[in-house]
Amino acid sequence: SKGYIHRDLTSENVLLTQEGVAKIIDFGFAIRVESSQPHHLRPAGNARWRAPEITMKQSYTPAVDVYSFGVV
Repeated sequence: SKGYIHRDLTSENVLLTQEGVAKIIDFGFAIRVESSQPHHLRPAGNARWRAPEITMKQSYTPAVDVYSFGVV
């Protein structure tokens, strides 16, 4: 919703507050997106949590973060 693709969502990058609220950290690989157009950048993040289209160096959209959330 903030216009970024995190590209490195792993269990190590999700912290929980004492109330159980998830906080996402480490935006070192994040990129700003101006539209929903596909992106084609070098692979980033940990391969275990990475969406297949990033690993295969195909174009991708913010949906790659949804894949990583599912793995987490």
